[in-house]
Amino acid sequence: MISSASMQRALARMQRESAHPHHWVALVDASCQPERIHVIPAGDLREHVGALHCWCHPTQVEDMPAVWEHTSMDGREAFESGERRLS
Repeated sequence: MISSASMQRALARMQRESAHPHHWVALVDASCQPERIHVIPAGDLREHVGALHCWCHPTQVEDMPAVWEHTSMDGREAFESGERRLS
């Protein structure tokens, strides 16, 4: 089982060392049963916590109850969906 502190250190390292500034990272939170998977934006403007108490208020994926999606502060979802385009 991975401790919450270990998970947070791994997330911080991935966010710092990200090859692409707007990719996503999936982390498994084994501290709860059943395990939760947090999909977190790497390299975001504000650091995320791989837990439900993250500042972005993660939401549960409707058809995948073990998966929780975090919302980026940099707005990358709008670019990924085509709602916004690079200028």
